Amino acid sequence: VAQIVTALSSIGINPQNDKQIERLLDFYNEADGGFKHVHEETASNGMATEQASDALAAYHRFLNGQSSLYDMQDTRSSFRDTATSWAKDYIEQSYRLGLINGFEDGTFRPNNHLTRSQSAVILVRAMKFNSHQAAPYLDLGNMPLTMKNEIAAAYEAGIIKYNNGIFNPNDKVTRIQLALMLLRTYNQQQAPFSPEKYVFYKDTVNLGEEQQVALTFLAQHEIAQ
Repeated sequence: VAQIVTALSSIGINPQNDKQIERLLDFYNEADGGFKHVHEETASNGMATEQASDALAAYHRFLNGQSSLYDMQDTRSSFRDTATSWAKDYIEQSYRLGLINGFEDGTFRPNNHLTRSQSAVILVRAMKFNSHQAAPYLDLGNMPLTMKNEIAAAYEAGIIKYNNGIFNPNDKVTRIQLALMLLRTYNQQQAPFSPEKYVFYKDTVNLGEEQQVALTFLAQHEIAQ
């Protein structure tokens, strides 16, 4: 039964379609938390427990859309400096979705600060925005053309503003700047967010109206606390 569950899960067939999981759990031994080899046993069997554990792991990976038990490519790190990072799963998912690329030396540098340009580009990639004309900024310098086009798309989508032709692409993005970008991105896809009342923090009472709306948007959508 364990081998059937593992095999079906590995080739993308739900073993629960013909109740194979229930058949496997029939061998579970509540007395000691293991699995028996045959129903008549009173104690768990080591090999049976190992086989059942493998089968349940294979089924769990199937349910979560992961690669098969004997492949497990998704457990590898795409970057050589994220294997022990608390954010590894988020980083890997973002990489698979094409939102981030990392650096040419194979690192992600998880403790670096995001820049204004990186923040805008991630949102453009997530929403698949396109540009139809060059970005109106004078300080993009020798930035790769692809990134310039993505910043142009962010401007056309209203995620970033003109600001007299200055974008400061390499500046660290602030929390409120990122909040504004997220709010503007949301408003491109949904009816503009209009809160009934603002969410205030001790250090935000003097912010402008759009900034207050952005903070309230993050709080109400549980993006930030």
